[in-house]
Amino acid sequence: MGLLEAKIQFYQSMATLYDAGIPIVKSLQQQHSYRLRSTCREIADGINQGIGSLSELMQFYPGLFNFFETQLIKVGEKTGRLDNAFLIIARWLEFQKDLRSQLLSGMLYPLLLYHCLALFCPAISWLTGQRSLTGAGIQAVAILLPLYLLIVGFLVARKLRISLGTIGDRLILALPIVGNICRKLDYSRFFLSYSFALEAGLPITDAIRLAAATCRNRQLQAQFNKLADTIDQNQCPFVEAFLSNFSPGPQETLIISLMETGEVSGKADETAERLANLFRGEAETSLRRISKIVPKLIYRALVFYLAFTIIGFWSKLFQRTSQLGP
Repeated sequence: MGLLEAKIQFYQSMATLYDAGIPIVKSLQQQHSYRLRSTCREIADGINQGIGSLSELMQFYPGLFNFFETQLIKVGEKTGRLDNAFLIIARWLEFQKDLRSQLLSGMLYPLLLYHCLALFCPAISWLTGQRSLTGAGIQAVAILLPLYLLIVGFLVARKLRISLGTIGDRLILALPIVGNICRKLDYSRFFLSYSFALEAGLPITDAIRLAAATCRNRQLQAQFNKLADTIDQNQCPFVEAFLSNFSPGPQETLIISLMETGEVSGKADETAERLANLFRGEAETSLRRISKIVPKLIYRALVFYLAFTIIGFWSKLFQRTSQLGP
């Protein structure tokens, strides 16, 4: 069981135990996943010794519990609704798990096909006598090299983002297809966590700042934090602050339209969750399209290469037989 699955199971169990009236310390001492068991017992000991509350002690384990989780737990402690906080976090983690699964499954098949192409084409060249074994190996490397250069470039870009700050993230958002998908995924993360934060009882600006921390793109994260600052300074509603901090676009128009309705109806949390699902669906659709287009391109490249190889093979054979004469 992975860490994400273990945490989902942990929060669901904690919600059930809390709802049944079992004290937090005893709940933490239950047989949770081995990935969390020792940490849970250390936290339980800390609570018994009066070192701090559950949310305070969880902050000592940033590798296991992030800012979003500890803040919702803190809200649950203040409101007496820890069971609700546990369930909200479990739902959030399930969303993250599904999102990750969609991303991986969408790209796995095209990558597998590309590697097959890199092995199959040189093998055909070698079998038809057009290349030596060494030449076929060089050809395989030449086909795979662009892919791995792209991966290395992506990793380098991530490192550069650390030194360049929001500039690197701004450049990513400017990319035609990738930027659009990244924006939709982060909007989905933000609005779902914003919805959960409002449901847990956080004030609007605190909910926005908490949700902003879940965005992967720091340019968007900074914009959402600025949005919260605008609401604090001007005492204005979400939509008005959003208009002054985000450039108009198709996604932003949708956000303004739905959030305005949510504010008027008093159901901002439900509207935010609806927006999150819409953006997630759009991002998944884009990824599915890419995962369908890329294999087709690879198939066509393979067909063209096979046709070219076969034509080349028979041409050479015909030339040799012609040279032999009658």
